Amino acid sequence: MVINQRFVRAVSRRATAAVFAAAAIAAVAPTSSLAQDRGNPNFYYVIHPTLWFANVDGVIEFEDAGLEIGDSELYASFAGSVEVGKGRWRGIGTIRTTNLAGSTEIDGPAIPPDFVGDYDFGLTVAELFASVEFGSFETNQALEFLAGFRAVWHNLDVAVEPGTQVARENWLEPVVGARYYAEMGRSFWATVDGNIGAFGIGSQVAWEIAATLAWRITRRIDFTLATRYNQSEYRNSDTGYLWDEGVIQGWHFGLRWKG
Repeated sequence: MVINQRFVRAVSRRATAAVFAAAAIAAVAPTSSLAQDRGNPNFYYVIHPTLWFANVDGVIEFEDAGLEIGDSELYASFAGSVEVGKGRWRGIGTIRTTNLAGSTEIDGPAIPPDFVGDYDFGLTVAELFASVEFGSFETNQALEFLAGFRAVWHNLDVAVEPGTQVARENWLEPVVGARYYAEMGRSFWATVDGNIGAFGIGSQVAWEIAATLAWRITRRIDFTLATRYNQSEYRNSDTGYLWDEGVIQGWHFGLRWKG
């Protein structure tokens, strides 16, 4: 499946506004339902695969070449998470992976002026968190604080004269954040979460915000619509690799299974 990122951006803006609005309503809407999975004395797990309509932008510099990742064709893009918990404690793992291809102007001292080359860019982001819930379990809302690590992999192939330049870069950074959960009656729920990381370890700085709206289809299965925005700045002084004004965003829809 090939999707142009201009289409993804247009849809993402509308989906983002709708999901954040629903999450805000959930925060103030009265309901008699209790927050699902919160304060559960028994062990439980959640598996949550999603289709990710990714939108990636940023400037990359490596060796003697520089280019901007932007209006690309989206070839494959998936995401998912796994969560296990008992009582106030949870472990959360996430992954996002995408592959983009396009043509853009390539700059460099050995590259002809106004040269346009093809590129193929693969991006994978994986996270591992531990979280703890605060407050009373006898409520339709929940607040968690989390801490963990984020790993990022970049795989870039650029067609330049007389051949192809290749860049492989990865880094690991610490992350801290919070997640807010609210029930919207017995059929719907929403979350808003955010985190900040790096602090000079891995990226120079990285931050992320997200919101999810879910429809409870059965006792164990939910349909979810989510939007997520991540921005980071990364530089490796040893290799010369630069990820400048890097943005990873888009919206996700999927099925969430609770066991």
